[in-house]
Amino acid sequence: RQGRQQLRTASQLSEAAKQGIAVAKGAYSPSLSLGAGLNTSYSYQFKYNGQFPQSSFTDQINQRLGQSIGMSLQIPIFNGFSARSTVRRAKITYQNSLTTEQLAKNNLNKVIFQATTDLKAAQSRYGSTQNAFNAQKDAFYVVEQRYNVGLVNSLDYSTAQTNRNKAEIDFIQAKYDLLFRAKVIDYYLGKQITF
Repeated sequence: RQGRQQLRTASQLSEAAKQGIAVAKGAYSPSLSLGAGLNTSYSYQFKYNGQFPQSSFTDQINQRLGQSIGMSLQIPIFNGFSARSTVRRAKITYQNSLTTEQLAKNNLNKVIFQATTDLKAAQSRYGSTQNAFNAQKDAFYVVEQRYNVGLVNSLDYSTAQTNRNKAEIDFIQAKYDLLFRAKVIDYYLGKQITF
C-alpha cells in the first residue's frame, strides 16, 4: 500500500502542478479591482470662555460622513518577462512532477515484478521440497521395515529418520514461504490480506 500511496500522491502533485501552469498564465490577463469605503470622525473641543462652541456627537458624525468608491484596472504590458518566467517555472515544476510520478510507477512495478519472481521461486521450491519429502518418507518406510526385521542397524535407521525429518521441515518452510509470497502480491495489488 505504501507504493500505491506514493503513486497516488505523485499523481495528485502532478495534477496540482498542471493547474499551477494555468494559474501562472493568469499573470498575462488584466485584473480589475473595486473598492468602497465609508468613514466619519468625532472630536472634542475644550470650551474657553464661550469660544469654540461644542457640536453634539451625532451632529459631528452626520456632518463629517465620508464615502469613497475606487476602481483599479491593471493591464500587464511590461510585466511580460516576469509573467513568462513564472509560467516557465510552473511548466518545469509540472515536468518534474511527471518525472516523479513515473518514477513512483516504475518503483511500484519493480517491487511487484520482484514479488512475482519471488512467488515463482517459492512455487518451484515448494514442489521440489514436496517431492524430496515424499521420497524421504518412502525411504524411511523401507528402512523402518528392514529395521523391524533386523536387516538395518540403528545408525542407518536414525540417519533415515533424520533425513525424513529434515525434508519435512524444508517442505513446511517452503509451504509457508509460498503462502507469504502470495500474500505479498495481494498486498501490492491492494487486496484484503486473509489467512
